[in-house]
Amino acid sequence: MATSSYDNNALAENEEEITDGTVYKDAKKTSPTKVSTSTPGVTGGVVKIPKKIIKTANRSFGAKEYKVTRAKIGKLITEYKGYISKENEQNTSYNISNTLMIRVEQKNFDALLDALTGTADKLESKSVNAVDVTAEFVDIIKRLENKRKYEAQYLELLKKAKSIDEILRVNEYIRALREEIEAKEGRLKYLQNQVGLSTITLYLHQDYNTVTFGFFHKLSKALENGWSGLLVFILGVVTIWPFWIIVIAIIFIVKRIIKKARAKKRKKG
Repeated sequence: MATSSYDNNALAENEEEITDGTVYKDAKKTSPTKVSTSTPGVTGGVVKIPKKIIKTANRSFGAKEYKVTRAKIGKLITEYKGYISKENEQNTSYNISNTLMIRVEQKNFDALLDALTGTADKLESKSVNAVDVTAEFVDIIKRLENKRKYEAQYLELLKKAKSIDEILRVNEYIRALREEIEAKEGRLKYLQNQVGLSTITLYLHQDYNTVTFGFFHKLSKALENGWSGLLVFILGVVTIWPFWIIVIAIIFIVKRIIKKARAKKRKKG
């Protein structure tokens, strides 16, 4: 069997250091606040990036004319260079409503939010939330830089591997590192997207029962209510049918008694 350029103990030590997140033994130590100048947003080896803030807002309001207000909202979104990422419109017998998720560049966030609020006929609720993710952003950049260094060092070790076992073990370390790097890159991309584009969730609705109706509509509603009242009365009368049978029986008996009394009176006379 060929002799390796490094022993298995070194591999074991390197594996332990990779999994617990410490600096690789043979690598140059890196200051916690320093990363490679090849990393975006980093100059002179020191992390120097502006604050990373994720902004979100919620607005809920009513409209007198849904279609008119919805058209205004669409124009404002276009004007401030935003877009609708999700929309859910519902039309029922009592109202029409719509929930819109709007994405817009952070620099236009406040202006668009104010403009959208201005279209409300009745503002029902509002909220704004800002989350500072600067620390997480910097942490991911530094961790990515370290993991890329580990990967480069293992690639160098792979070139020196002399046995199949050594090649397989180093490849396994490289595979694990690559998965970690891709996961961190995915998280960083997500944060960049959330910071770059703010989110506004807008709930808009028009309740039909708030509309002022004319005379003929009121007349038709009165006739409808009157008919409903008549039906209720008839149903009530039918419900107490045993009582009516008793009343009819009593009337029948009383009439027979009166008839007999009159017949006797005529015979005596």
